[in-house]
Amino acid sequence: MSDQTFVLRPGRLTLAETRRLSEPGSRITLDADAREAVRAAQAMVDRAVAEGRRVYGINTGMGSLADSAIDGDLLSELQRRLILSNAAGTGEPLPDRVVRRTMLLKINTLGLANSGVRETLVDALIELFNRDAHPRIPSKGSVGASGDLAPLAHLGAAMMLAAGLEGIEQELDPGDPIAVNMYELSDAELEAKGVKTLPRTLLEAVEAFERDPLGREVMGEDLFRSYVDLKSREWWDYHNEISP
Repeated sequence: MSDQTFVLRPGRLTLAETRRLSEPGSRITLDADAREAVRAAQAMVDRAVAEGRRVYGINTGMGSLADSAIDGDLLSELQRRLILSNAAGTGEPLPDRVVRRTMLLKINTLGLANSGVRETLVDALIELFNRDAHPRIPSKGSVGASGDLAPLAHLGAAMMLAAGLEGIEQELDPGDPIAVNMYELSDAELEAKGVKTLPRTLLEAVEAFERDPLGREVMGEDLFRSYVDLKSREWWDYHNEISP
């Protein structure tokens, strides 16, 4: 373990420093000027939202729904569901060193203050990094042409599980870690721990979506109903089909 804390100056991180910091035991802190820039960018986003301006991905839908405005009381839920919807990776988990390097590069990128994220989000990532806490990120999977949305969504989901979006913002202590492999627990054991599971089938997903007030809010009642009916028919057609 290094006895020194590395001061990260976003945009000036070298390849040699990246390799060295990827080793467990290294510690980092964000440069004071970069931290101030992150605060300023966050304040800019907050002002835009407070003034009722549309900011893509913050108070609007995504992709083809970019013109759909999201009510203020649903904004946190929008961010949560955006992360979970992209956390669709599969395969063996990435090695800890790769996950650690991913975290370092994400801290470096967010520290450039071009994203408008909250300072507490950057601090949460730094805290995970400095604790050698490496989230489980599947090695396969992508969303769209970006290539890194699914892996980064798994990183974001791990942070949400650790403290929740409100917990990160309010700097709440997530408590002691669960010293068991959650992937090996049964549904009953997960339920006993208060852990909700994702739908396993299209029908379960459609039923969960039908209970979702955010989907109805974004899509409108007619489109929402048509989509649910279409996916329900797809499920029943598939299971009623006679295989040769």
